[in-house]
Amino acid sequence: MIYNRVKTTLNIAEVWYTNSQIPLALKSKPDVIRCHYMNEMPPKGVSQENLFTILIELSQTEEEIIKKLSNTTRYQVNRGKLKDDVIVETFFASGCKDVDKITQYINFFNDFARSKNRGLVIFSDYEKFITENTLCIRTVQDINTHENLSMHAYIVSDSKARLHQSSSTFRNLDDKNERSRIGRANRFLHFDDMIYFKQLGISFYDFGGWYGGKGDQQKIAINQFKESFGGQKHPEFSCVIPVSFKGKLFVFAREILKRLKIK
Repeated sequence: MIYNRVKTTLNIAEVWYTNSQIPLALKSKPDVIRCHYMNEMPPKGVSQENLFTILIELSQTEEEIIKKLSNTTRYQVNRGKLKDDVIVETFFASGCKDVDKITQYINFFNDFARSKNRGLVIFSDYEKFITENTLCIRTVQDINTHENLSMHAYIVSDSKARLHQSSSTFRNLDDKNERSRIGRANRFLHFDDMIYFKQLGISFYDFGGWYGGKGDQQKIAINQFKESFGGQKHPEFSCVIPVSFKGKLFVFAREILKRLKIK
């Protein structure tokens, strides 16, 4: 579980990536608890979104995990592992406090984000996860140059490793063969991440969401990529829990405004 305090006119506690059990100690302090990506809807929770994600059970043997990969993904993972001159390493292990490494990761991710016209990140985006010792970053590198080709940031909590961000360098390349190599390396990294977390005793690998709409073809393609690793789709929930009288008024007013917008 990740706990964060947000300073606004309301006293808001944020809880990330956990089950439905919210510690009672929290409930006596904030006006509102904002829950992100819960396994179950907690009691008295007011839903913000009904979401989905893809989970892979890591209690399976490595052979069983490999067997459930699609034929294409299995081929690319094996080729990346055996023929593409890449190596995987844990760049930032859970419990690490190395600011220089976070800075390196931020620079890598922001280069990727610019190539996709996505929002950039800053150090404070990771502080709560570093404080709670739940951030883990893994990378796949060129074996000769040690250049990072793809990096995955995870939040490890409640026996689940959830993919928080995935970034790669291939979007900046014109060389088709090199783009393909980095694409294979990225798949190999996903698979190696699963085995890494399995060896740590983590129960589930979480792909960090699944698009439930029909209109965004890019997101549908990302769904297909995630599904190719053989996991199962599971529901998850984001919600708010009113605690104090002020919090209850806030949530009530928010729900009224939401209904007015729908009309």
